[in-house]
Amino acid sequence: KRELQRLRPATVIAVGNLAIGRFLEPAPLKERVGRVFRLGRPEFDSEFDLVPLPHPSGRSTWFHRPEHQQLLDQGLAALAATPGWRSAFG
Repeated sequence: KRELQRLRPATVIAVGNLAIGRFLEPAPLKERVGRVFRLGRPEFDSEFDLVPLPHPSGRSTWFHRPEHQQLLDQGLAALAATPGWRSAFG
């Protein structure tokens, strides 16, 4: 919380359900990955884009389904289009 208040990032990447759950209500990954969520919360005292991504663990079977890979591709493209990513990496 303090890091978000101090850094005021334009984009936050939440990797895995644990990180995603810090910002969003529980839901299956397929309902989160591939989307950008605009968040503004009083406790963070800022607004930012949240990009949920699956955890890249080798034990995860989430990546084995073609439709999930498509969601990951959409999520990475959405991440690259966020203002925070563009300002940092062009």
